Amino acid sequence: NKAKSTFRRDQVSVDHLALAFKGKYLFEIAPELIEKYKVIRLQKVEPAPVNRELSCLKHMYTKAIEWGYVKVNPVKGIKKLKEPPGRLRYLKTEEVERLLKVCPDHIHPIVVTALNTGMRKSEILNLKWAQVDFENRKITVINSKNNESRMIPINKTLYQELCTLSDKSK
Repeated sequence: NKAKSTFRRDQVSVDHLALAFKGKYLFEIAPELIEKYKVIRLQKVEPAPVNRELSCLKHMYTKAIEWGYVKVNPVKGIKKLKEPPGRLRYLKTEEVERLLKVCPDHIHPIVVTALNTGMRKSEILNLKWAQVDFENRKITVINSKNNESRMIPINKTLYQELCTLSDKSK
């Protein structure tokens, strides 16, 4: 019931968890072992992947309880690690100009779309012409990360780029 990207992320988490708790039965994995796992994993990766792995393990135990395999979730009392805040940076005008100057022709429309909409890579790469409303200057993103559609305005720069691209595709 998950997006492909989340499923792949969970597969990676399960691989790390399976390796760490190899040979243990579900009921043998106690909070102390999970805390030890956190410490060991932090020597190799940042807090964010560890937190994703703990979330995955917690969900696995929730399902195991639901299915009657165990009675308690040892991850329930485990605190997640503090993650550093995300970095927010905007490109300066000169940086945008340099980027667009060195962009190969086939990548140029993708970069212009990303710069002018903030759309995710997967949203841009899966965009269909039917989702572009030239008349109202809006893009409808159908399969967003949270599975809700949203409307994105098309500014003058993107409008010109899409018109050029549309002419080429005819």
